[in-house]
Order: sequence, then C-alpha cells, then structure tokens
Amino acid sequence: MIRNGISIRKGKIIHILSITILILYQASSGFAKMYEPPKSFTEGDKALSGVDSRVMPPIDTEKLLQEDLSAPSEPAPYRVASGINISLDLDNSGSWKVLSDLSRIWRLQIVSNGAQTLSLEFSRFNLPEGAKMWIYDPAGDYVEGPYTAKHRTASGKLWTPVISGDQVVIELYVPADSEEPDLEIGKVNHGYRGFGGEKAGGGKQASCNIDVVCPEGDLWQNQIRSVARYTLQKPDGTYLCTGQLMNDTGSGPVPYKKYFLSAYHCVNTTDQAESMVFYWNFESPACGDLSGGSFANNQTGATYRAGWANSDFVLVELNDPPDAAFNVFHAGWDAGGAVPSSAVTIHHPRADEKAISFEDDPLTSTAYFSNIEDPAANHWRVEDWDLGTTESGSSGACLFNSAHRCIGQLHGGAAACGNNEPDWYGKLSASWNGGGTPSTRLLDWLDKGNLGISSLNGDPHITTIDGTRYDFQGSGEYVALRFGVDSEIQVRQTPVKTTFTPGANPYHGLATGVSLNTAVAARVGNHRVAYQPNISGIPDPSGLQLRVDGSLITLDANGIDLGNGGRISKTATEGGIRIDFSDKTALLVTPGWWRSQKKWYLNVAVINPPTMSMDGSSGDKVFSVAIDGLPGGLMGAIASNSWLPALPDGTSMGPMPSSLDQRYIDLYQKFGNAWRVTDQSSLFDYAPGASTDTFTMYSWPSEDSPEELTESAVNERIAMQACQDIKDKAHYNNCVFDVMATGETGFAETYLVLCKS
Repeated sequence: MIRNGISIRKGKIIHILSITILILYQASSGFAKMYEPPKSFTEGDKALSGVDSRVMPPIDTEKLLQEDLSAPSEPAPYRVASGINISLDLDNSGSWKVLSDLSRIWRLQIVSNGAQTLSLEFSRFNLPEGAKMWIYDPAGDYVEGPYTAKHRTASGKLWTPVISGDQVVIELYVPADSEEPDLEIGKVNHGYRGFGGEKAGGGKQASCNIDVVCPEGDLWQNQIRSVARYTLQKPDGTYLCTGQLMNDTGSGPVPYKKYFLSAYHCVNTTDQAESMVFYWNFESPACGDLSGGSFANNQTGATYRAGWANSDFVLVELNDPPDAAFNVFHAGWDAGGAVPSSAVTIHHPRADEKAISFEDDPLTSTAYFSNIEDPAANHWRVEDWDLGTTESGSSGACLFNSAHRCIGQLHGGAAACGNNEPDWYGKLSASWNGGGTPSTRLLDWLDKGNLGISSLNGDPHITTIDGTRYDFQGSGEYVALRFGVDSEIQVRQTPVKTTFTPGANPYHGLATGVSLNTAVAARVGNHRVAYQPNISGIPDPSGLQLRVDGSLITLDANGIDLGNGGRISKTATEGGIRIDFSDKTALLVTPGWWRSQKKWYLNVAVINPPTMSMDGSSGDKVFSVAIDGLPGGLMGAIASNSWLPALPDGTSMGPMPSSLDQRYIDLYQKFGNAWRVTDQSSLFDYAPGASTDTFTMYSWPSEDSPEELTESAVNERIAMQACQDIKDKAHYNNCVFDVMATGETGFAETYLVLCKS
C-alpha cells in the first residue's frame, strides 16, 4: 500500500506503482470542457448575426430572494436559479445553415436579461448517430460539449451545466443523410445567485470558512477530490447541495461503481436524480480567496439508487464515470458506528468554493435536532466547529472520522460564523441497513461484492497501462512490464513491517501486507541492466550498484550508449538513473536509503509507456506476450472478460471469483507466480550461491494480514511535518502515508527528489 514504486508519465498522465501500486494522476481540463470545437468554429463562421434570438420574460430577483428568506426553517437545498418554462424546438425556433458537404448546422441564441448564469433543460433530446450539440456564450469563450445521443437520460431528456452571463447559444450539427434529430428546450434556468462572484442576497460564503487549498486541508486531499457540488431541478427552479463519490467493495472487473452520497432532503425522486449536474474541483486557486473557482469540470445525469428520510441519506449512481482529467477520488467509509473522537467535513457553503471544517472534540449520538445523547439514535451531533463552519449549500457533505472515512452526511443545523451552534449528520451506520430494503439502505450498494465488511479505505491508486486499478503486494522478483521481445522491466518486492493494519483493498477485497521495491532490472535490446543493492548482501549506504551485462559500471556525466536508441544516464538527483529504450519509453529510478532498516527502496517511473487496448472478444486466448511481443506483466492490459492482466501465454484470468479465498489464490498464486522471475528469465545479478529464490517468500502475503507490525513514534503530525515541503498534493499524501506506515521519515526525502525529477 505504500506509494513508492513504478510510475508512468505521459504528458499530464502519471501512473505510479507504489511499491507494487500504480497511481494515476491527470490535470484538470482547463477553464471550459470543450472536447471538440463547435462546427461553426471550425467552419470560420462564429458570427451570430442572422441567428434567431429569443428573449425570456423578465425575472424579479428581489421577489426570489424574499421567497428564499421566508422559506420554512426545515432543511432544504440552496436555490440558485429560477426556471422559465418554454417550448422551443427545431421547427419553431433557431436558424439552419447547409454546409458544402450537405451537412447542416442549427443555432439558437437565448437571452435572459440580468442572469448571472444560464442552463437548459431539454425536454426532448433525441440525436441520430453522428449528430452533436454544443452550448456556449456568444463570445465563444466558454464552450460545453459536444453532447451526443449517449448523453440522453433514461426519460429522453438532458440537463446542461451553466454558462456564465445572460446569453447562451445552442448549436446542433447534423451530418448529411442523417436521420432527423428531435430537440425541445423545455426550460431556461435563470441563475440569480450561487455560482461564484458576488451574489445578490448575501454575497459570498462567510469569511470564517477555510479554503481546501489552505494548509489545513493538506492531509485531506484525497477526500477533497471526492467532493462535488451539484445542481438538481425542481418545478420552481434549480437547487444546489454537496455530495461525494463513494468507494464500494466491487463485484467484478470494475474496481468500483459511480456511487454518489448526499442528503435525502436534497434529492429524493428519480426525476431529481436524473436532472443532477455535478461540478468537480470548484475550489479557490489560493488560500484565503474564498473565490475564483472554475466550474468547467462537470458532468450531467444520475440514476436514483437508494434513500431514507430517517437518516437523511440518498445514494445515486452517476450516468458516466467522471472524466479521468478531473482526478476524482472514491471516498472510504465506516458503517461500524463507533463514536468518533474528532471529525472533518468538506463542503460547498452557499454553493461557493469548496471549504473544510474541523471538530476536535468527540461527537455525540442523538436524534435529529436533539441534544439528548442516545447511542441508538441515527444522527451524529457536532457540538460546534473549532475551525470553519457550514452554511446553506453544505447539505449532503460527508462527515469524516480521524481515519479519513465517511461516517455520515450533513442533514442540518444552526452552525454559522460567529456562533457555537451544532450540526447534525445522518449516521452512515444507521443508513447501512436503513429501511430494510435495497432502495432504503446502503449495504446493497456499497458492499455490492457481498464481502460483509463494515468499513473501507479510499481507492488504492493502482492502474494498469489500460487504466484498470488493482492491488498486488508480493515477495520476490516479478515482471512489472514486458513490452516487446527485447524490452522488459523487472522489480524486486520486499516485505516490510507496518505500523498499522491496512484495510481491505476496494477492488478485490483482500487486506494484505505491504512490500517495497528494493531493486530494478531491465532488458534494453541486447543488454541487461540491473540497479540493485550490493550483491554481497552487506548493507552499503553509499549507493546502489549498476551493472550492465553483469559487469559493475561507474556511471559518469557522459552516460552509457547501449545502441539502437538505448542509453543509461544520470538524473539530476543523487543516485538517480534514467534508462532509455529504443521505442521512446524511458525508465527513471530514484533511490532512498532506509536508515533504521539498513535497506534501499526505489521510486521507479516509466515515461511514455507502450499502450495496449484489450477487448477479449475472441475468447480466452487474448494474446501471447512471448510470441506477439505485446505488453504484459503486473502492469499489463486487462481484457473485458478478465479481472487481472493475462498470463504470460495470453491466457485470461477470467471473471473475479465470488469468494475472497479464491481471489487470494488466483491473485497471489496463479497470477503472481506466473509473472515471477525465474533463474532463466531473471535480469538481476546475484552473489555466488544466490538466486531469485534468495529474495522470495512464497508465503507472503498471507490471507490474514499483516503478519508483522512494528511500533513507531511517528504520528500523523510528524509525518505531515516531514513531508511539508512537497508541493504536489498527490505526492504529499503518499509521502504522509509512507512515513506513517513505516515510521521512516526518510521517505519524505525520496519524494522531494522525485518531485524535482
């Protein structure tokens, strides 16, 4: 589980095999989510003169704000827009233009004077194959789309994200000889507050809120990535709440679903779930700004799964996975019901930029809006927030315990800046069995793998070359990646003691021990390269040994030319090396010395990795690494009919077994042993009398893990201090985990080196 190991970088994409784990990072997609420019842009015809324009009836903002102020005191979502009912379709509105290839463009401009934002409800959304639709502002600075037939909801509708300003353009492209599309705009949502900027009726979020980019949020970056604000549609307008993407135990080759937890008082019908639009990463760019976020990272549509008014939970499933570029996290949870000694919540106060709040004291178990302690009650009471607060719009936000697991979601309360009033969160432990049916409880969804566990950590950051995540912790030497007949990377995995018991892995449900990469070897054309500790076995803190074809080499500033594009060179970090392969793939190795254990550990990064797409449709025999030279190994591609990469001969591992025992056997015995290095295939160098078996413990990891625990004086605050100079959020979080798990603060130094590479 420790994040020191093989990573893959390609542009903004990074996969990291932590010890034996791959982590995927991707940067956000920028200000606007335009995956493809509108057809009029590529045709050089952005001008809107002559395009049909429809002006909406005026909106009385003051009246709306008075309605909001006089609303019942019961918990309610935060209204941000007023709905204007219309009926505009391809026949009664818009302007058509035929292009030279006989394809067509339809455009319509909608104006709602004074609106801060505009969004649309398409009451009919039926597009033929090849047709595409965009929405954008008149200047073309903010573009959403294209939307295609796949974005159509189950009821045949579509809800769009907001466009800033009081004018929006809808553009439809229809290929030549295409079937006729059918679109109807049934509602224009006139935004009068709630999406950034100074708002009427109360301005921005309160000043005591803490931006998640502030140092207080450093240890919670994974959980922060799980949280989104979302809108939903009601007859009188658009409303907003907070929620978070949740992990689950899984039941097949997909490591987790797309479950999103929030408050029942926000979303409680199928239609409302269908209308949801999710906005990820809406955060201040700098600590203390409480403003400046972008709502470009968005997606639309969800399916209602379960809800229960008693604990005020709702669970929906996103219609599509979040874009990988959004870099979201699946939050862990705990349904055990233990009283938390402290708590954190991450939320969108007044629909504004994401904030984090802290309660340093134990919570109490009470009924909603009660101060009478009752262990059997279905809510957690936060007496008063020590840092930050909550506000309207925060509803549905998770309450995280000190183990960073969600234990409930915000129902309501009176907390605000300047007071010491309480908040109440519906207990996840109460929601677990809820009303006793799949539609009123969580267990059928979050434990869909039927593992019978009551808590789960967040996603494990394991990614193969085709993007599937899984966990593998072994003992011995393995083929990490074989890509072609003359290119291969091998790693030596060594078990280590940990300071705590790692939780069950979300993909396969196994809780195993932890391993480190302690040596690496590679085949580069006709040459064998090994970078490993002194083969005599005597710990040598002065450095690792580099060998080429068995000969000990001293690497100077000029590097070593291996021919045909192969090369070994120094990196800018002490002890770091780079190995280039002939196909532009490169390997970066950054070592660290574990002083107390007298052991080397390695960060190994693969740049420009080979890619391989698998479909498995031709049967069990997918491909042969040995014959076809296709990518394989622990990081190989996973076929659609399998839960793991293929075996070396191309045999599929098949679907994930239903029992944990069989999963363990398949993963660590059948699959793991198949990719073990043998004496004949090893690229490492050994002392006389030693072999790959010298470094292999076949009993590791056991099913009941971890076998070895060690005490450590390193707590979360010490780990945080050791890693404080690491600016990259993902590396920072991994560093803190590594330092806490091993008790070795030297891991922080290795991460600092890695981040500078």
